[in-house]
Amino acid sequence: MLIDKDPNFIKMISEMATLGDDLLVAPLYEVEQEEILHTTEEKEVEAAIDSGCVKSCTFPEELPGGAMTHPLPPGTPDFYGAGGDNIKRHGRVQIQMQQEGLAPVSQVLEVADVTRTLHSLSQIADTDKEILFTKREATVVSAGALSKYLKFCRKLAEYFRKGGLYVGKMKIRVPNGAPVKAPGKTSTFGRPGVDR
Repeated sequence: MLIDKDPNFIKMISEMATLGDDLLVAPLYEVEQEEILHTTEEKEVEAAIDSGCVKSCTFPEELPGGAMTHPLPPGTPDFYGAGGDNIKRHGRVQIQMQQEGLAPVSQVLEVADVTRTLHSLSQIADTDKEILFTKREATVVSAGALSKYLKFCRKLAEYFRKGGLYVGKMKIRVPNGAPVKAPGKTSTFGRPGVDR
């Protein structure tokens, strides 16, 4: 069974196309060992988890041989980058990804003219996963594994889900008596007065 001939995948793509573009979620699920044996070729890529990316995506050259890009419904709009530039979309593809020592996962990715493979933080969260970001890494775990500890933590900021982004409404001001910093100098988040 090749991935591109899997009847369940074809059915899923058909159902996704009828939902409308705003409701699509890239499935992220663990893969059975038997499914791994049916894959053909693999490539090593670096995927970046991105809070500003509303759909997980990759570019055509990043895909392994044998991967079938399924076309999008007619009239599907292209993506827009942070600067408003147009990013052409080519279709969707089902792939399996695995990191050293971790369980394999399957995903449906958008194929677009992006510069690297991107994993959408919001789409990962939509699959009942939680993500912890630290200074050195981001880790994806099952739902509830991190949120149960939040009640014991002092919050420094909160960002709430708005579409595919996490947004925090904030007021900006210069504290009374604070010296004005020279251009190019910034303070470390949560530690006023400490230069980076």
